[in-house]
Amino acid sequence: MQPDLDKLIDSVLASQSIGEVKAAATALAVAARDTDDIRAWVLCQQLANRFLKWAKPYERPASGLAWNAVIVPPENAPVMLLPSCVPFGGSPNEVIDGLERFVARCDEFTPPVYDAITTAEIKRVLNAAQKEFMMLDVIAPIDSLRILCFDNSHVEYNSQCGFPANPERPSTVFLYHPRENETYDRVFIFAHELGHALHFSLTRDIEIVPEGFEEVNESINVRFQTQKEKQEAFADATALAILNVKGLGTHFPTSFSKALAPCFARYLRELIINTHQ
Repeated sequence: MQPDLDKLIDSVLASQSIGEVKAAATALAVAARDTDDIRAWVLCQQLANRFLKWAKPYERPASGLAWNAVIVPPENAPVMLLPSCVPFGGSPNEVIDGLERFVARCDEFTPPVYDAITTAEIKRVLNAAQKEFMMLDVIAPIDSLRILCFDNSHVEYNSQCGFPANPERPSTVFLYHPRENETYDRVFIFAHELGHALHFSLTRDIEIVPEGFEEVNESINVRFQTQKEKQEAFADATALAILNVKGLGTHFPTSFSKALAPCFARYLRELIINTHQ
């Protein structure tokens, strides 16, 4: 008897942890490999349509907020990883390959080590970024910035910023529990990822340095050797400017001089104002 693919899709979308979604996606991928071509095409359409319906509550933030961003809680973040691996709208083989990549990606997560950033802390950073710099107007002018909060640590990263295939859409921020050897404050880490999202929205290409950034750093005798250093430095500069806002100073990293923050804040304000002109 052939497996019920509808129920397997239900199991994937109902998952509330990395372990659950990995097991459900594995079962779905195996069943899809074993089914006939027609059922495989139907599976692809159903998976895409039902995921979009499932994700609809995370398309827009609640009304009355000062920023266009959606915080996806830990029980829903694992399923929200699907689009980063599965090419909805692709052929059956492409979709099934994507499911298998998704299963492999689940193996990158480990049990949490330290406490994750709180929703209240995320909102304070977003409020500061928008009220002081109008940053969300650049990052998410139409579609919402999605912030995925995981109940896990990651084998390699404390957080990530995913850049969209369509440069007109905002990035996605992935927030994990700090790893055992973590040296940076969790609020600084989130503000840093916002910097990457801002960088992409300003340039549409993370390899392009935002206008004026190298000159600002030369003025404080800082020079970079590689493109990666420039990307990380821009994200750091954004985080320092945000954490210099009143109420966030306790999260300012001791490895940076606070004297740098006003310089970067002035630069970001001018950069964002010029972007809107």
